[in-house]
Order: sequence, then C-alpha cells, then structure tokens
Amino acid sequence: MGLIHDIMFKRKKEKAKEAALKVGVGAAIGAVAGILLAPKSGKETREDIAEKAKDAKETVVEKAKDAGESIKDTVQDSVETIKDKKDDIVEKVEEKVEEIKAKKEDLKEIADEAKKKKEELDEKNKKKEEAKSQYGNTEKALSINK
Repeated sequence: MGLIHDIMFKRKKEKAKEAALKVGVGAAIGAVAGILLAPKSGKETREDIAEKAKDAKETVVEKAKDAGESIKDTVQDSVETIKDKKDDIVEKVEEKVEEIKAKKEDLKEIADEAKKKKEELDEKNKKKEEAKSQYGNTEKALSINK
C-alpha cells in the first residue's frame, strides 16, 4: 500500500506543478493581451510586447526546467522505492524458500522413519505368519500322531 500511496502522492504533486505552469502561461497571455489593448503608440506597444514575450519565455523555460527536474526527482524516488520493495520481497521469498527446504527435510526424515517402521512391521508380520504356519504344522503333526 505504501508504494501505491507514494505514486499517487507524486502524481498529485506533478498535477499541481502542471497547473502552476498553466497559470504562468495564462498570465503571460493575459499580459500580452493587456499590452495589445492598452492605448500606446505602436513603437511602445512593440517594445512592451517584446519585453513581455521575453519575460514569458524566461518564465516558461524556468517552469519547464523546474517541472523536468521535479519529474526526474519523482522518477528517481519511484525507482528507489521500487528497488527497496523488490529487495524486501526477494528477501522474504528467500526466507520462505529456506523454510520450505527445512520442512522438506523434516518431511523426508518422517517419511524415512515411517518406511523403516513399515518394513519392521512387515518383517514382524512375516515372522508371525511363519510362526502361525509352523504352529499349524506342529498341530497337524500332533493330531496325526494321536
């Protein structure tokens, strides 16, 4: 959730900067319109337009530069955040893999013990059956001898 929150916050920040840039451009356009509509001589009007155009250009260049740096910073911050989150995830996955390996070893030991006990029981059952068979043979032999 932190990563999503960071990205959303950065997007809002970028939108605010875009809005500020738009306001600056709008103000420059308004200033030019004001000059054109002001009652001055042609030469004065041209000088005012040139001055205001120069100011507007400087403002737009400065705002664009600021926006570019802000975007660069935002991207760098996002990349760092993503790298940190990736490292955390990789670490957690590695821990889980080790836990699973340990559990796998435990299960293998349990399975080996169960197999050994089964073999022991099979051997005991085999001996029991042999003993029954011998007892039955002995009983038959005794009944024949009577």
